[in-house]
Amino acid sequence: MKEKRRHQRFPTLSVVKSVEITQGAGKTNVPAIMCDISAGGMAMITCLPLPAASDIVLDLNMPEIDLKKVHARIVRTKEKNGTYLIALEFKRLSPVLKNKINTMAIDWKVCEQRLTAGKKINCSKCSYYALCTKKVKK
Repeated sequence: MKEKRRHQRFPTLSVVKSVEITQGAGKTNVPAIMCDISAGGMAMITCLPLPAASDIVLDLNMPEIDLKKVHARIVRTKEKNGTYLIALEFKRLSPVLKNKINTMAIDWKVCEQRLTAGKKINCSKCSYYALCTKKVKK
């Protein structure tokens, strides 16, 4: 099956943050567990149901990635045991931020490939370093 995504994703599962979500005239701070991110969107787990096909503005500061006033569309919401997996598509990101996220995704993928092949890794120049939770992290 062909991958539909245009952008490489990378995991952020260890990042738990409060996300400020603006929907219409209301703002809500929601604790969220970030699952993954790409230059095209992100997935998060939250206890707040957000309806699919709705537009939101989110504020989120992750290590190395500052998502302030980012316009997004909720493309999918899946409920499980009182929590919700929310899939977001970014409507606009600055080219600088897109490039940064793409670089982090590439660094993560290269590291995974090197680890799988049993090769040494070089953490000193890795843009994903701040989010990395691997045991081999230097």
